[in-house]
Amino acid sequence: MAEGAASEDRRKLRDRLRIDPLRLDEALVEHSSLVNRVGRETARAQSVLDQQKDALARLEAELAVRVRKRLGRVQNRVTEAEVREQLLTDTEFQQAHNRVLTAKREHGLWEALQEAFKQRSFMLRSLVDLYTADYYNTQADSITRGARWAKHVEDGAEGARKYFRNRGASGARKT
Repeated sequence: MAEGAASEDRRKLRDRLRIDPLRLDEALVEHSSLVNRVGRETARAQSVLDQQKDALARLEAELAVRVRKRLGRVQNRVTEAEVREQLLTDTEFQQAHNRVLTAKREHGLWEALQEAFKQRSFMLRSLVDLYTADYYNTQADSITRGARWAKHVEDGAEGARKYFRNRGASGARKT
């Protein structure tokens, strides 16, 4: 996959991390397929990284032989430091090394997204627990009670007394 396409795909998946608490059912249904997509892309990125590392190692070995021949010391002793110096200045080696760094970065970004989706799964579980405990309805009731309280406060002390008379000591509305 081209780097631009991978970035776009990663951005779209990153945008799907957000959970709408009012659409938990949709989030739960889509979560496993999203985790699967991210996992596949992470594995693909790991494979590309491994291929680039292997290519760099092969190139390094080939260039080391060329460097030794070029120095004309195949039979004489050539230090590894001399060979390494020549490798690091070789354009072909630098390009291969840059490809490894790019693949490493790409893999790291996919791993980070994979970890974010693991965290998303914990958040989904917590949100479902809150939903099951009727947290959202309780919150809506609190907002409604707060609005009623504000109206009674505007009416002054008599309004507040009326509010509490209707609620009792517990704050629950008397029926």
